Amino acid sequence: MVASRSFHPLILLLPGLLALMVAPLRAAEAEQLEKLFIEANAKTDAGDHQAAIEIYNHILETNPEADNVWITRAIAKWRLKDASGAFADLAQAINVNPENFEAYNRRARFRYDRQEYQRSLADFNRAIELMETLLGELKWGSAQADRDQATYLATQLPDLFRFRGQAQANLGDRAAALQDLNRAIELRPDFAAALLLRARIRDEAQEFESAFADYSQVTKLAPKNPDGWRNRGWLQLLRHEWSAAIADTEKALAITPQDARAIRTLGYAQFAKGDYAAAAATLAKAADVEPGLDSAYALFVRHYALARTTGADARLAKTWESWKDAAWVQALAKFITGEISEEELEKIAQSAPDDGELRARACEMHFYIGLARVQAGDKSTARLRFKSTLGTDQKDFVENALASAELKRL
Repeated sequence: MVASRSFHPLILLLPGLLALMVAPLRAAEAEQLEKLFIEANAKTDAGDHQAAIEIYNHILETNPEADNVWITRAIAKWRLKDASGAFADLAQAINVNPENFEAYNRRARFRYDRQEYQRSLADFNRAIELMETLLGELKWGSAQADRDQATYLATQLPDLFRFRGQAQANLGDRAAALQDLNRAIELRPDFAAALLLRARIRDEAQEFESAFADYSQVTKLAPKNPDGWRNRGWLQLLRHEWSAAIADTEKALAITPQDARAIRTLGYAQFAKGDYAAAAATLAKAADVEPGLDSAYALFVRHYALARTTGADARLAKTWESWKDAAWVQALAKFITGEISEEELEKIAQSAPDDGELRARACEMHFYIGLARVQAGDKSTARLRFKSTLGTDQKDFVENALASAELKRL
């Protein structure tokens, strides 16, 4: 499932719509309200939301039928953390004009922000339906204003498909999410955000080649976005392209130096390449930046990196008690630090609650026993353990990738 993110709404209203809504007013009054609307929007964009709301209030007192003013006031209220006020204003905008796609669009984004994915999806559906209908009508218009509005809408439609795709992904409907993202990218081939989301969905489904292609596109289109570099670096690791993994993660870290996942990937790639001193330092940093279960595995690999350099690792033995709520991770730590034997570790591994967990534990167990056997000078047993690691077919596990590196060294 794709991790949730916050949408930061922007003013997205067709030029001149306010003027259309105030047409029954005197021309001078309409012109003055238009100027106030532009002024209020500028204040909203500048972050002066309370001042913007006061201007929107004045406009609505004069013309309560101006649906887009209800929408922009909702945006200002949302940014001031007044969720109930924002939703009330959007409901009023829809009441005034049930065919205003932007009201549904904004409400969809706000609901997504609150992780109300199903309700968000319903609003995105309606927004897209209305926008496509309006776009179709405007394309056949003879006036230049119609054609200009059609062009504007065509530039916004990919965003709606991308956002709806993200809502679908969070609801677990991978096929629908990909359909929307494919449409967004078809409409806007250089849409880096949609490509990144599609890459993540493909990555999670272990469709590594197609995910790699999408990440590669993201690095070209948005080279300052660390996600493309970091995630492609991880896939480079899984592809056993150690130097490429190092290069990609270093680019990610040049943008976001405290990215724990990128730091871990870099450390693992350094270990795979045989640069154990660098790996030990990098993986220690990863554990410092983000303590937790992911740091446990960083410290496991660091332990064996140190065994191949200085031979001293006082940190892991002092740390493993902090993982007492994760029995399997703690068992691995106990084995690596000599608290339990291989036989005891195997017994714990076999107590997995289901087949999926059994394969996952087997992958990790065989790998770390293999490293221990290398350290003890028993290369033949180590080789068998690493082959058993690969036999579990856990292709997205770092242990699977590192086992291949170890086999090449033996």
